Amino acid sequence: QDAGMIALTTKLKTGDKWLVSSELYLDLRLKTTDVEGEPKERKVVRQRSERYVRTFTEVKDGAPTREQIEFITSRDGESQTPNTPVEFKNTSLNGQTLSIWLDGKKIMSSVLSGAKVEQSDLDGLKMIEEYAALLPTEPKAIDAVWPVANEDVVRLIIGGRKGVPTEGSVSCKLKSVATKAGK
Repeated sequence: QDAGMIALTTKLKTGDKWLVSSELYLDLRLKTTDVEGEPKERKVVRQRSERYVRTFTEVKDGAPTREQIEFITSRDGESQTPNTPVEFKNTSLNGQTLSIWLDGKKIMSSVLSGAKVEQSDLDGLKMIEEYAALLPTEPKAIDAVWPVANEDVVRLIIGGRKGVPTEGSVSCKLKSVATKAGK
């Protein structure tokens, strides 16, 4: 492994914890038609910002089967007017603690903190199962950028539905790596 290169992996052990900070910025150009059937293009900017702690409470063969997610912050916003700042609002996950687990291939969840969480926010938890698709296959340096190739993950991130044509691409950037107690 080259100096300054970091191999990212999902080989986990029970009790491992990740502090995750994610910023998602989408600049969408939606092709629609008006009431007369004329083609139109509409620009939408969507942003989501989350910071949470993932504790892997059950791991089998290096893959998580149950985990707890404590959302420190979860905010999102949208702007449909060019050059207008995005107005952020807390999502229903903000400040909540959830337990998620696999039941076969289906992701199940329960809210441990007792508050009501919107189904649309829970639907985003599908990403947990496909998290490995976001990681690079080769070691990367800090500030390295790589494309995400998994079509389903790309479709989920940019807001499309399976079977509906979606144009776009997703890339990830390694911003930093921190260790705690030498791990």
